[in-house]
Amino acid sequence: MNGIILQITVEEFKAYLNAAVQKTLDNYVPPKDEVEYLTREEVAKKLRISLPTLHAHVKKGILKKHPVGGRVLFRKDEIDELLLSGQSIKYRRR
Repeated sequence: MNGIILQITVEEFKAYLNAAVQKTLDNYVPPKDEVEYLTREEVAKKLRISLPTLHAHVKKGILKKHPVGGRVLFRKDEIDELLLSGQSIKYRRR
């Protein structure tokens, strides 16, 4: 086995390692197609509404559900967009 043995200080090794890690992180691009989902309970808690109110909003079309493997999930980006829009989603009696 032919190899080169370098004698460097611990500080030089740390600097080299930090530079290599930083270069890798600078070139990293996170995947865009990964969608984060929230459960009904997480959405209700985030929106500060009850589960029956959440169900009513789904029926009215205010919120869109995404059935995934027998579960009802909601896209996190859609919920965040709803929150940012300022639209009131509290249940109101008629």
